Amino acid sequence: MKYWIIIASLLIGATLTAQITITTASIPEIGDELKYTTFADYQDTKSYRASGEDMTWFFDNFVGVASNTESYFDISGNALADTFPEANMLLEFGGFESAAVRTDSSISLIGVIVNDFTGLGVEANVNLEEGFKLRQAPFNFGDKIEDAFTVVLGIDATVIPGLDSLDLGFPGAELDSIRVTTDISKTEEATGWGTVNILGNSIDALQIRQNDITTTTIELGILLFGNRLWLNAADVLGSMVDDFGGNQSSTTYKYMSADNKRSIVEFNENTVVTDTLGNTMLVINGRTSAELLTNTEELSIDNRKLTYYPNPATDYLYVTTNLISAEDELYLYNVQGQQVLSVQSSSDTNRLDIQHLQSGTYTLHYRTLKETIAKKIVIIR
Repeated sequence: MKYWIIIASLLIGATLTAQITITTASIPEIGDELKYTTFADYQDTKSYRASGEDMTWFFDNFVGVASNTESYFDISGNALADTFPEANMLLEFGGFESAAVRTDSSISLIGVIVNDFTGLGVEANVNLEEGFKLRQAPFNFGDKIEDAFTVVLGIDATVIPGLDSLDLGFPGAELDSIRVTTDISKTEEATGWGTVNILGNSIDALQIRQNDITTTTIELGILLFGNRLWLNAADVLGSMVDDFGGNQSSTTYKYMSADNKRSIVEFNENTVVTDTLGNTMLVINGRTSAELLTNTEELSIDNRKLTYYPNPATDYLYVTTNLISAEDELYLYNVQGQQVLSVQSSSDTNRLDIQHLQSGTYTLHYRTLKETIAKKIVIIR
């Protein structure tokens, strides 16, 4: 009998520390709109890099700056269905649209729809030679996805005013086109599992580290004696194309729960050149599931129970109380310590109009005759 007790104890212990598996229920479906709150310049520790088994991650101190949405549509009723006949899904996120194939266990991009290129008004439908795997499930600790694709765009030189009349230094040479080649590759690897504690919420999660590399090459198509030659634009135009060509890389740490279609939180690292000497700094931005930063918090002050929401806020901030006193006052201060709003607490629900305030971090003060409580509030536009 004691052996069965030992075995049962081992099984229970294994269950309590079981690794997290991202299931097929996490694959977005047609009709889904996944809402996120983005944050900028994350100043907390880089503990999100810590990886391994049975981990605990603590995240706080977010400054929300905006919202974004990933939308998934049925492409069959879209005019682009003829361009991408294999696609059964249309994705809109990150400022672009993509045609995709969704199966029971994955989503793969098969076409990129370019609505605008660097503000030049260029539109194109780019068919990928092979599907680029965007999501895959089930996904377990140690699993890895590696994928890449290339997009080639041809642009008429007349799109950029004056460029077609550029002196190329060759008698009879004429610039008639531009070719932009972008190579995009990524690696996603599940590097840790455990519990994410974010703004007081504890959620079992799988940590996924994603590395992205984008290489962009711009070439000039030059007609010379009836033949087209392709020259690297950097060799001809120098610094004029510095903002467009070259290599870019970023690392993103994502935390996924078993069945949720959104990441709990993502941290994106980018190295930014800060001066002409080539000095750099690490900038950390990211996003969370919208509800986590748009939460309701309860406080206690002078025998009162207070609730304020949402946080981040956009147009209005609500502060409720179970006790009303004519002496109670609400104040809002900016990061410079300047008072930007003052309201007399006149009801059990106080609505603060913040439409005139800029995005940023503020401090909300609730003041009674006996004490004052202060909390950080984020306003986003």
